[in-house]
Amino acid sequence: MVAADDADSGLRLAELVAAFSLATDLGLGQPMEHVLRSWLIAGRLADRVDLDEDVRTSLFYVMTLAWVGCVADTPEVGHWFGDDIAFRRDSYAVDRAAFPMLGLSLRHIGVGKPPLSRVRLGRISSSRAAGRSSTGSWRTA
Repeated sequence: MVAADDADSGLRLAELVAAFSLATDLGLGQPMEHVLRSWLIAGRLADRVDLDEDVRTSLFYVMTLAWVGCVADTPEVGHWFGDDIAFRRDSYAVDRAAFPMLGLSLRHIGVGKPPLSRVRLGRISSSRAAGRSSTGSWRTA
């Protein structure tokens, strides 16, 4: 017997996951339905290679949930780069290898803060990247 408060809401799990993916799009600075388009592409590839229905179902959940939680570091990213959504959005346009990503980081570091604060954050982050603590001494670990 099902209690009244445990009754089926009529909401399917796939619909709930799709709604989460829309929120993820916003947090990543991507256009709405970006994650759902990823599923559409994966679904078309699954059709081409004739995957069975169980695998396609798993593929749907993997594709739509892959980025959920990727905005969990928002407070930290916001501290360093100001607008975390703009930083994430712009990071998709660069090669994430050393110099292009470094350039992106330097352009975004401390956005919205006074110039001296931006310089200070830049010095701290470059010291950390070089293996030194924010005090300038080298890390031993």
